[in-house]
Parts: sequence; C-alpha cells; structure tokens
Amino acid sequence: MTPTEFTSWQSRMGWSHVQTARAIYGVRNDAVRRFGNGCQTIPRHVELICLMIEAARDGAGSLAAARLEAAAKARIERAGRHCTKGGDRKSKKFREAA
Repeated sequence: MTPTEFTSWQSRMGWSHVQTARAIYGVRNDAVRRFGNGCQTIPRHVELICLMIEAARDGAGSLAAARLEAAAKARIERAGRHCTKGGDRKSKKFREAA
C-alpha cells in the first residue's frame, strides 16, 4: 500500500489520524501521519487491516474484499509451498493415523 492509497482509504472512511489509529489496533497517531506522508513504510499487516475494515463496511462484493481475498490466497499458496519442503513424511504419518 502506497502513502497515496493509505490517505485515500483514510478519506473514504472519513477518519482523522486519531480515529484511524484507534481503528488499527497498535498503531499510534504519529505513525498514521508518517504512513500518509511517506516517511514510514506501511507494514503489510496494516494494509490488510485497512482492507478488512473496508471490506466489512462495503460488503463481500467490494474491491477491498476482492483484494483481501487475493492476498489471502497468495498467503495460503506461499504457506503451502513452505510446508511441503521436507514435511512429506510427517504428512503421510498424519494421514495414516487419521
């Protein structure tokens, strides 16, 4: 998420820096200002929280919901590739036990 996208999201929500910081748990007011003016990179978890807030507000058919779903699918795919490296024996044992 770019600073422009962040400030655009914030204005779509109609929130001040203080309100945005309260909505994104664990983020302080000054961090919200730095995200908006580009002095601090926006962490991935903050971007996902923004998408979740907007998707919850706008509903399942929104652009934010689609972006959030794409991010979740990419994360699952990366996790799946990571888990298959050297983990085949454990998965087979698990499947046999079940």
